[in-house]
Amino acid sequence: MKGISIRETTCNKGAENREDLLLLPAGDPENEENQVYSKRIVLFPSGRRASFKNSDGEDLLIVKNPEGFVELMVRFTDAGPVLYFQSAALDIKSRGDFAVDCKKFRVRAKECIDLTSKGDLVQDVHGKMETKVVEESVTKARKIEIKSTLGDVDIKANDDVHLRGERIKLNC
Repeated sequence: MKGISIRETTCNKGAENREDLLLLPAGDPENEENQVYSKRIVLFPSGRRASFKNSDGEDLLIVKNPEGFVELMVRFTDAGPVLYFQSAALDIKSRGDFAVDCKKFRVRAKECIDLTSKGDLVQDVHGKMETKVVEESVTKARKIEIKSTLGDVDIKANDDVHLRGERIKLNC
């Protein structure tokens, strides 16, 4: 087969008129090389529908749930595929490495972000790093170092600054 042609097809099902799964030859039936098959809508037993279409020069694969909400969309662009998911949960498991290479990486959570490592956690920032916390911020470790390789270390507080320790050494 040389390709897939997309054409709209309609089946009657009961009193309603709806698109359904159809696999139709669209080429010359005498010449198998010219056979092109067409799928427009795929209905799953769960009631989900997969549709294929072209919009503004981009090929789209869209999967909607029975209520009509988009759960998965793949836009095939000149730069490559763009994936969009909307689901109750997303679990990704890998027995090996999991790497993400991208221009920008954003994570937004409505309730909590929980990072756990049974090994080290390394952050390598080549620009500015800023952390904003509305409530409290607590850092706990066996040992904590704050180093400025070039420039000052500023500690500012709206109220008092408390230093507590067995011994407090300054300029030692």
